[in-house]
Order: sequence, then C-alpha cells, then structure tokens
Amino acid sequence: MSVEAENHVLQVQGAELSHHLQSLNYIIAFMHLSVDPSGFTDEQYGWGGWSN
Repeated sequence: MSVEAENHVLQVQGAELSHHLQSLNYIIAFMHLSVDPSGFTDEQYGWGGWSN
C-alpha cells in the first residue's frame, strides 16, 4: 500500500474516531442534564411534570 493510501485510511479512521467521541460527549452531556442529585432521572418517575 502506498504512503498516500495509508494516509487516507488514517484520515478516515481519525474522522470516525472524532465522530464517535462527539457522540459520547453528547451522551455525557445528556446524562449530566437529566440526572438530579439523588441519581434518578425525571423521566423515570415523572417528577416535575405531575401536580398532586
């Protein structure tokens, strides 16, 4: 394989890794927003949207 071809493969792999890292960052950001200090999500128990 030529140096140019290897370079292209590495560039594509780098782009894929960057995309995966961004996806993981979105997941982490979502987790930080959706978990309250007790560790339970509002979505699991309906807190915040229910009035008693």
